[in-house]
Amino acid sequence: MGTRTRETDTARRAQRLVTVQVVGRFDGSTVPLVRSALRQAVEDSDGDVLLDISGVDWIDIPALALLADTQRRLRGRGRRLQLRGCEPRVRRALAVTRLNRVIAIERARRLAA
Repeated sequence: MGTRTRETDTARRAQRLVTVQVVGRFDGSTVPLVRSALRQAVEDSDGDVLLDISGVDWIDIPALALLADTQRRLRGRGRRLQLRGCEPRVRRALAVTRLNRVIAIERARRLAA
């Protein structure tokens, strides 16, 4: 499990978009590390937060609760949490918990044929 944080300029917003990347399992054992990275991203920037979970192969209830809490904190500041790279298993978990209705999920990019 690893996390990385970086700021990138976005054309659609004058603010910064902070990216946090999670790799491996996103579960109760890794939530404290991800929580710390997300908290830093929320506190240290004024833009949206993009959580890249394209390398995540498992997500559980504590991780989903962290996503909900982060979205709530960002929304209170007029910002939002976005997810990138949701695998089908993760999308199902988001749908079952209805988090897919409150957290922006980036559409998968189509590869050119």
